[in-house]
Amino acid sequence: AEERLTKALKLAPNDILANIARAKFEISQNRCHQAKQYVVQALKADPNSAQALLLQARILAEADAIENANLTVEHILNKTTFGQQTRLELAVLLLEFPQLLENKRADVLARLSKG
Repeated sequence: AEERLTKALKLAPNDILANIARAKFEISQNRCHQAKQYVVQALKADPNSAQALLLQARILAEADAIENANLTVEHILNKTTFGQQTRLELAVLLLEFPQLLENKRADVLARLSKG
C-alpha cells in the first residue's frame, strides 16, 4: 500500500483523495507525525474537506491538543457537508477520545446517529 500511495502522490501530489489515503495509511501505522503533511496538503486542496479535517482532529487528539481538536470537530459539524463514512468515523473519534466535546458529547453523538 505504501508503495502504491507513494507512486500516486508522485503522479498527482495535490490530489486530495491521494493525500487523504496516505494520511490514513500513516495513522494506521501509528505515524501521526508523518500523516500531518498529507493532511496539510489535502486541506490546501479543500479547506472544508470533512475527511481531511477529521484526520486533522485525530492527529491533534493523539498529540493531546484537545482544545484545537475540539475546534476542528466543531468546524466539521457546523461548516462542512459530510456523509455516512465521516459521520461514523467522527463518532468513533469521539468515543476513542472521551475528552473531546465533553460538555456536548451526548448531543453530538445523538445528532450523528440520526444521519
